[in-house]
Amino acid sequence: MNDMSKIEEIYMKDVVNSVNVFWLIASVFIPLVLYYVMYKISISTDKHVEHKKSIYLAIEDGKLPEDLKEDLKLFPVDTMKYYWLFFASGMLDLIIEMFFPINLVTLYIPTPTLIALGVNFLFLVVLSDVISKRFYVHQQMEEDINHFLVENPTSVRIFKKRSGLSFMILSFVTFGIYIYLYLFLITREYRLHIMADYSNMRRLVK
Repeated sequence: MNDMSKIEEIYMKDVVNSVNVFWLIASVFIPLVLYYVMYKISISTDKHVEHKKSIYLAIEDGKLPEDLKEDLKLFPVDTMKYYWLFFASGMLDLIIEMFFPINLVTLYIPTPTLIALGVNFLFLVVLSDVISKRFYVHQQMEEDINHFLVENPTSVRIFKKRSGLSFMILSFVTFGIYIYLYLFLITREYRLHIMADYSNMRRLVK
C-alpha cells in the first residue's frame, strides 16, 4: 500500500466516524440512543489519534524534532475508558429504576434513582469534556507537526477551547439542552477538522 492510498483509506474511515449528527438528533427523542452516539464519538477520537500517530511516527527523514515525536507517542488513546464509565453508570441507573421507578403521574423521582441519574449525567459531562479537550490539544500538536512537514499548511485549528464544567452547570438548569449543544459543536468541528487535516496529508505525499 503506497502512502496516498493509506491516507485515503484512513481519511474515509475518519469521515465515516464523524457522521454523528443524525444520531444526536435521534438521541434527543430516544435517550438510550445517546449511548450509541457517545460510543461513536469516543471511538472516533481514539481512532483518529491512532491513524495520525501511524502516519507521523512512520516518518524517518528527521524532519520532525524528537521531542515532538515523543509527545505524539505519549498522547493518550484511552477515551473509551471514560465511555465505559458512562455506559456502566447508565446501566446501573436502569437497574436501580427497576426497583425504584419514576412515578410519571406525580413526577416523583425516588432518591436512589435521582442519585443514579446524577452520576450518569456527571460521567456524560466528563466524557464530553475529555473528547473536546483531546481534540483541542491534538489539533495544536498537528499544527506544530505540519509546520515542519508541509509548506504553507492549511490550519487545522477548528476545535474551540471549552469547559465541560460550565456546560454541566448549564445542563442541570436547562434539562440537558446544553450538553446536546456541546456534543453538536464537537461533532461539527470534528468533521471540519478531518477535511483540513487530510488536505495537509495529501500535500505532504505529493
